[in-house]
Amino acid sequence: MSWEIYTIPELGPHLQNFMQIYEIHKIVECPDKKPKLKSKHDRICRFCKKQYPKVRFRKDAHVIPRLLGNRFLVSDFECDSCNEKFGRFENDLSDFIGITKTIFQTKGQNNKVPSFRAPNDVLTATRINAFNIQNSIEIRKKNVDDENLIINDSSGEITIKYPKRPYRPFNVYKAFLKIALSCIDDEDVINYCGAFNILTNGYMSESVKGLARIYKYSITVGGGKDKPLLFIYKKRNAWLNFPTYFFALHFQNSCYQFFPPFYRADKFVYDQDGAPYPICPPISTEPFPQDVKYNIECVDLSSGDLEKEDEETVVLKSGLNDVESIIGIDPVTRRQSTSKYSSDKIVGVILVPAKTVITFEE
Repeated sequence: MSWEIYTIPELGPHLQNFMQIYEIHKIVECPDKKPKLKSKHDRICRFCKKQYPKVRFRKDAHVIPRLLGNRFLVSDFECDSCNEKFGRFENDLSDFIGITKTIFQTKGQNNKVPSFRAPNDVLTATRINAFNIQNSIEIRKKNVDDENLIINDSSGEITIKYPKRPYRPFNVYKAFLKIALSCIDDEDVINYCGAFNILTNGYMSESVKGLARIYKYSITVGGGKDKPLLFIYKKRNAWLNFPTYFFALHFQNSCYQFFPPFYRADKFVYDQDGAPYPICPPISTEPFPQDVKYNIECVDLSSGDLEKEDEETVVLKSGLNDVESIIGIDPVTRRQSTSKYSSDKIVGVILVPAKTVITFEE
């Protein structure tokens, strides 16, 4: 099977270099209904190797976490005990991802969009009905002088900078690892014994902690994925000194890239610094906007300590680049205000669905 893929225009050469080493092995999409599963009496847990009736399979085991917007992609190879354990990793993953789950209105547990509160409520994001428009998102900073929310009058970009809620990085890594090990082919389970041990035993020796890292591409919000989409790449030639499989999880405005370690056939050396490997730029089955902006960072997730100092910056595209045409509206009377627009007096913004038409009183 072949796919037509696109990347950010200026990263075209990087994509070509990556695709000389790797090819797309599988694309994991989130379906609109649950797949057909094995009878619970015939199931064996991929993670603890126990089978029914020694373990139970009553719960929906999501291949990609529910908090990422995956409602129906579930497996028949994850027991309730392992599901409960992995759920604790997902709590840290949620705090690691932060405010974008609310901005993108990603429906998590109970099929609801979560609200977001930064520590000390310096920034909040909540789903509201603004001006009788459903599914709007209000983002507010605590004080008008805070720099958590800045509007660039010339570009119209809205920059959100906030402290994340505390999380444990190694649990975040294990959440990503669990996604990967849930998506590998059945015949490769035996080849990833070392990776399964990290996930189930919660241990990674000091000599290889450098492997617990991911690369994260972020693009300007205005593009992105409504549902998580996972690309699994496989190297074209077994003798190449790179990991056999490489995973890229596209979610919202980000692409998280990593490889599960200790594949049996991999020959390169695992060490404290990790092994060098190529990075795939963000890709899509649709062209990216010409003016899209991006950022890439390497995130160290090896620590088991509570991370309390992490900050996140999100850039939103808007139509606020013609400030002379902006008028004020009193939200109570719905009439035009006499106050002039001033970006340094903004305490919040309301995001409404695209192509929404808002009418006001004359």
